[in-house]
Amino acid sequence: MKTLLARLTLVVSFVVTPFTHAAWYEVSASSPILESQQAARVRALEAATFDAIRFAGADVGSLQQLKRFYTQVKPDYLFSGNAVREVQVLEEGTQGGNYVVNLRLDIYPSANACHKTQYKKGIVLTRFPIMSPQQAALGGIYQFGDDFSVLLSREVKQHAQSFVGRGIANVDVSPNMPNAITMLAEDKDAQFVVTGAITDLSATTDDSGFGKAKNNRQLAVNVQAMDSESGEVIFQRRYRDIAQWPFERHSQVDTQTARFWQSPYGRWRAG
Repeated sequence: MKTLLARLTLVVSFVVTPFTHAAWYEVSASSPILESQQAARVRALEAATFDAIRFAGADVGSLQQLKRFYTQVKPDYLFSGNAVREVQVLEEGTQGGNYVVNLRLDIYPSANACHKTQYKKGIVLTRFPIMSPQQAALGGIYQFGDDFSVLLSREVKQHAQSFVGRGIANVDVSPNMPNAITMLAEDKDAQFVVTGAITDLSATTDDSGFGKAKNNRQLAVNVQAMDSESGEVIFQRRYRDIAQWPFERHSQVDTQTARFWQSPYGRWRAG
C-alpha cells in the first residue's frame, strides 16, 4: 500500500508546505457535460488547475494564459514563463453525466507568493474511525484507525517540509462543524485540520485452485483538509488500495507491531 500512503502524504503536504520552490500537486475536478464532452473537459481542466494554483499560493491570473491550450486533447501540457510549468493528465473520463479529470501539476509560485508563505504552518490530525467496525473482525484490528492516524502523522512529518505538526486530536470534527474546527485549531495553534475515515476494510478470498487460498483486503480512506479560520473544506479526496492479508483468518493481529507493518498489507508505510 505504498502508493496509498504516498498519496495521503501528498494531500497533507499539498496544504501545509510553504511552497518556496517548484513542487508537484495532484488534484481532481469535474464539470457537467452540457453542449459536448470536449467543452466539459476544458472546464474540468480549468477548475482543477485553478484549485492547484490557489493552494500553491501562485498567481491565479496565470490561469488565463493556459486556457487556450486546453482545447487541445493531450496527455501532457508544457508551459514556459508561467507559474504552472507542466500539467499531466493522469486520468480522465465521464462519470454520472460529468467529465472528470485527475491532474498532476508542476507549479512554481512567484517570489511574492513564496515570501508570504515563508513561515511554519501548524497542522493537526484527527483520528480516523472505522466506519464499518464489523469489517475489522478479521484479525481483530479494531484499533487500526487510531494506529493508522499515528503512522500517517509520522509519515507526514518526515516527508512534508517547513511546518509544525500539532499532533493528533482526540475529538471528532467534520466539515459540517466549522465552529468546532476553528476551536480545535485555536487550541492546537494550527492553521489546518486534517480529518478522515476508513470506509472499507473488507476481505476477499482468492481461490484459484492452485494451493492454499489467499486472502486479499481492501483499504479505502476518505481525507479532508480544512482551513482553521473558516472551517471550509479546501481539499478532499478518496483513496483505495488492496493488498494480500497474510495472517490466519482467526488470528488476532496487533497493528502496533513491526510484524504487522512489515507484512504485505502493512508495508505501504515503508520507503
